[in-house]
Amino acid sequence: MARTKLVTSFYSDIGGFPYYGHTSESRHNRYLHSLRTLDNLDEELICYCNDSQINLLSEFCLKHHLNNVKLKVSNISSNPFAEKMRQIKEESKDFNFYHEVDWNKLHLLEKEFDEEYDFIYWIDVGISHRGLFLLKYNPFADKITGLSKDWENYSFIRLFNSDLFPRINKWLGETLINISHTQIRSNFEQINEIYNSNHHFESNTVGGILGGHTSKMKWFVDDFKRNGTLCLDQKIILNHEQIISYMVKEYSHYFSTYIFDSWYHEDWRFPKN
Repeated sequence: MARTKLVTSFYSDIGGFPYYGHTSESRHNRYLHSLRTLDNLDEELICYCNDSQINLLSEFCLKHHLNNVKLKVSNISSNPFAEKMRQIKEESKDFNFYHEVDWNKLHLLEKEFDEEYDFIYWIDVGISHRGLFLLKYNPFADKITGLSKDWENYSFIRLFNSDLFPRINKWLGETLINISHTQIRSNFEQINEIYNSNHHFESNTVGGILGGHTSKMKWFVDDFKRNGTLCLDQKIILNHEQIISYMVKEYSHYFSTYIFDSWYHEDWRFPKN
């Protein structure tokens, strides 16, 4: 059995300049309840947070017996790129988005790099919600209230279970995962200009699950840092998904890619009439 580690983060207290993070109660609740669902994966799950939220998360994990979750502190301000991003945002009055949280995914993967593991993944803490997944994966779908305070809105435990990552591991082999969608939202002309390339992008990487086989992880992190530095040197802050999309084009043989065309699914308009 392959040894697998999952990494995520929880930052729901970073609103306003320079981070512009989500601070609504509904998003906070989604992160909490989705984390509870991810514990059902039965994999080692490292969850980073600001020191201001460690006690809150400790109490939540204890209350709900999240035995697979290990909490660690890594303040978002400690990301090596955070200060440069702050300067660019301040000078340009632009890029008012939580890019620091996105780029931090690679920073936290680097913190957790360990060759004793076969696979290391990033997974978004709020990934388990009904905007993405069918109700058949939620055994408590009949109890969905639509209120963010209720776990049943996020309890897709028939998908997020102990079978999921062994299956992903088998599919990847010695590669990295690249989930990609064809609804292009990024300015890839800008990417080609920044990196002096001429790629045609048929799809855009989705950052909800990143990483994969440990043999490629050091390259993955180092190349992201190199490409991130190049764009910041031009006083531009790209989304992490744009940078990884470029990396996939440059080193496609390092990735196993799954492409989809639409976020829509048959339960999107729940409840049904």
